[in-house]
Amino acid sequence: MRQEPHPISGFIYSEVGEGLGLVRVEDRENGREGLFKWDGTYIEGDLTYADPHLLTYIGGPTVPPEHDVYWPMLPLDHDGSKPALPTPELVQQAQAAAAQMPRVVAKYVPDPGKETPDGMRSVSDIDQDWLLENDRHPELIHDHRRLEADPDDRFRQRGLLGAHRAYADVQHQQRDTPDDETDGRANHGCLPSLVRESSTSV
Repeated sequence: MRQEPHPISGFIYSEVGEGLGLVRVEDRENGREGLFKWDGTYIEGDLTYADPHLLTYIGGPTVPPEHDVYWPMLPLDHDGSKPALPTPELVQQAQAAAAQMPRVVAKYVPDPGKETPDGMRSVSDIDQDWLLENDRHPELIHDHRRLEADPDDRFRQRGLLGAHRAYADVQHQQRDTPDDETDGRANHGCLPSLVRESSTSV
């Protein structure tokens, strides 16, 4: 029976019985557990939530051997409507190839981020200007693509200059208005409406 640890929460997902479509989820660190159907339906236990993707993987229907094929072994024109491999010998070869792949189960580690002159970015962030400077055809890159370009120019090239200016005006107004006058709520929905209103005037 199938059993896997969740890479983020560390919960253990275990198949209950065989072919029953039931999955037991255990939070061993806090002594909680719950029972679920493979489609996400909660059944019992003090743990009432689970990852639907892992529930499907552990408790869902078993893929027939002729369809359960390591993806590099699939024919180029395979669309899933018929068995991927027609003979038992090819099935065995594909399963043997999959078995040789290294199994890695490791806890998820979040991106620590890094400080840049423009603020926090992902640790894998690549400076946009570096990409532009190393482009194979720098002569084809318009100046509005650069970060230090005039914002009006960047938005003008995208056909959003009117929306950009209207959005900036709203932001300045909100910043200068006391919280008690705005009821402490930011107008997060203003940009889409401004884009619609200004699309005919740009």
